[in-house]
Amino acid sequence: IDKDAEVTEQYRQSLGENIDVEVLCGDVSSLLVLRRAKANEVKMAVAVLGDDEATEIFCNLMQKEFAIPFLYAQVISEEKAPIIKKTGAEVSCRSSVMASVMLAQIDSSRKIAENIGLGIGEISEVKILPHSAVIGRSLMQLHPQAYLVGAIYRGGKLVVPHGNTVFEAEDRVVLIGDPVVLPRVAAYFRSGFSNFPMPYGSQFMTLGYGEKPPIEVETEAVWLAKSVKDDDKADIEPLAWQVPGKKQSDLHKILEENDCGCLVVPSASFNIWQTMGLLNCKLMELLNKANRPCLVARGSFPYKRIVHVVTPEHPRSLELALGLVRSLGLPFICLAVKPEEMVAGEEQNKELQNS
Repeated sequence: IDKDAEVTEQYRQSLGENIDVEVLCGDVSSLLVLRRAKANEVKMAVAVLGDDEATEIFCNLMQKEFAIPFLYAQVISEEKAPIIKKTGAEVSCRSSVMASVMLAQIDSSRKIAENIGLGIGEISEVKILPHSAVIGRSLMQLHPQAYLVGAIYRGGKLVVPHGNTVFEAEDRVVLIGDPVVLPRVAAYFRSGFSNFPMPYGSQFMTLGYGEKPPIEVETEAVWLAKSVKDDDKADIEPLAWQVPGKKQSDLHKILEENDCGCLVVPSASFNIWQTMGLLNCKLMELLNKANRPCLVARGSFPYKRIVHVVTPEHPRSLELALGLVRSLGLPFICLAVKPEEMVAGEEQNKELQNS
């Protein structure tokens, strides 16, 4: 319905004869026009009028006279939105709608659900590109923490994800999680690249050996968190948890519950037996139980470069190093250390050389 005869004629011509849509010329604030449009048979009405006063009148008529179950309206002024909401209509502001359209055009690789759930970006869909690092890996291997994989669409079919579901190129993945974290998760699924500490988690935690972490540990953790998140807000603080001695077996569970992506710990001294590997130390025990990236804080920040030592036993360490390089924008040095054959053995040296 439009009161401009030229506009309604343009609608008729653009819709054509094959589309069963009735176009009327009239004023939507007129009860007679609405009755002529058979508003009593309508289950849903959408008001995009460009006039907030007319929108309010239309919504009141549709609700009071025809009891429309689904009523949607677009307003120009945000101040008018609460008033029109009182009619029972779902209201959106024109500026917000235009911003959503522009964002969708700028980044069509990630779709955000706006009319499902909270509509604040906690549900999104992303397409896995052919070079993504998640291809060939199972959901269980990714260890999702602050997000869930709700569905996978592959070749026009729905795949219900389980722990052993392996991701493939061109998969469309529905992600559900914290709207602050989800854009980084989506970027990782799409291209395999993400800002550290993703994909291991989104938070930084500090930890002390049975006591509160030293101030230098917390200072370095805060600096790292602010640097990789590119945010100078004072409320970015790493979580702190004290190792209570006998309950260190709970460490992995606590880190998962807090969505910890990087654990910042104090440095520890080694005696001669620990250096030779004959005795374990608190630091090594902690690293084994954490099962995620750990930074041994030595107060040497801001960092100048990232140095990575290639080892065939830990291929994901290279992915971790590259994540730090991308997040901090630092020079990267990659070293391949070849031990003496009498120490490593001929077979291990060949494996290192081939890698």
